[in-house]
Amino acid sequence: MWFLMRQIGSGTAVPMVGPLLSASDGGLNFVYQDALGNVTSTPADVASVSVTLRTGADVRSAQGSMVSDSITTLISLRN
Repeated sequence: MWFLMRQIGSGTAVPMVGPLLSASDGGLNFVYQDALGNVTSTPADVASVSVTLRTGADVRSAQGSMVSDSITTLISLRN
């Protein structure tokens, strides 16, 4: 299982979000976009970052399907 953790200095890491899907399944995903919203890999062109978290748990709903959730937020940079 994967968790998004917080650690201050050399202190103990504390889970904040999780369990997340694995990195290869998109549990934590960043998409860098230019001012027109196009995907870019050029650091100088980045105007916003889309961050997505996808949870995955070994829990089934009352209907028998796996429980999961996701959230996406768009962060605009001040360049």
